[in-house]
Amino acid sequence: MKVFLATNDPEIKALVLRQQTGRKKQYIGFAVIPLEVIAIGLAGIAGEHSIAPRESDQVILGVSSGICFLAGVGAIGFDIYVSQQRRGYVKKALKIYNQKY
Repeated sequence: MKVFLATNDPEIKALVLRQQTGRKKQYIGFAVIPLEVIAIGLAGIAGEHSIAPRESDQVILGVSSGICFLAGVGAIGFDIYVSQQRRGYVKKALKIYNQKY
C-alpha cells in the first residue's frame, strides 16, 4: 500500500483509503461470538419451564434469542461483504497503477 500512496495519484489514494477503512470495519464479525452465545443461552432459558414459567416470558425469550441469532448472521454477512469490497479496491488500485506507471 505504501507504493500506491507514494504515487500521489488521487484515484489510487482514494481506493487505498477505502480499503483501509474497510479493514477497520472487518472486525465487526467478531461480534458474532457473544451474540451467538447469548442466543443459545436465551433459547435454553426459554425452553426451561422452571426459569420462565409463563408462556409470555418464554415467547419474549425465544424472540430475543432469534434476534441475537439473526444479528450474528448479519455480522457474518457484513464481514464477508466488507472483505470482498476491500479486495475489489485493491484490484482497482493495482489496475490503475499498472496502467499509469
